[in-house]
Amino acid sequence: MIADRDLAGPIRSTRSPEEQRAFHFAGAFLLPASIVQQRITESLNLHGYLPVKADYGMSVSAIMRRARELGVISAQRYRSLSIQLSSQGWRTNEPVEVADERPLLLRQALHRVYGRQAVARASHVVGVAPAWIHRWTHDERTADTTATTGNVIDLSAARRRSRR
Repeated sequence: MIADRDLAGPIRSTRSPEEQRAFHFAGAFLLPASIVQQRITESLNLHGYLPVKADYGMSVSAIMRRARELGVISAQRYRSLSIQLSSQGWRTNEPVEVADERPLLLRQALHRVYGRQAVARASHVVGVAPAWIHRWTHDERTADTTATTGNVIDLSAARRRSRR
């Protein structure tokens, strides 16, 4: 009931309602309605979506979907843009690269909350290996990855491999 309270109508889709709620939440979280209404119009061409992608890190397809959900563009316009997107080959290779994000404030917040030896203290309180906290804060002192369990996936390397 909480997740659906702002919906204009029931979710009608072949996908599960839970998955649709997750997409709706992610869209609202990553690209607020106020931004969509300011930057996207019914007449905005496909290339006009690229600056929005650069600023918010979402795919053009996801931005178009968000605009359609909010009623900023019509279903017909969404379909037209989707056809253009496919014909440009952007479904698999959009022309704007989005830089990897860096957690600029996480290290600062840890030091403010835990003081000296912030990583060790946070590790103890949260129950996460110090090596993971070093990774999350992009701390270059992280030399020991054997303390972690599971495999670490380097997304930037995976992205580079998929482009070849």
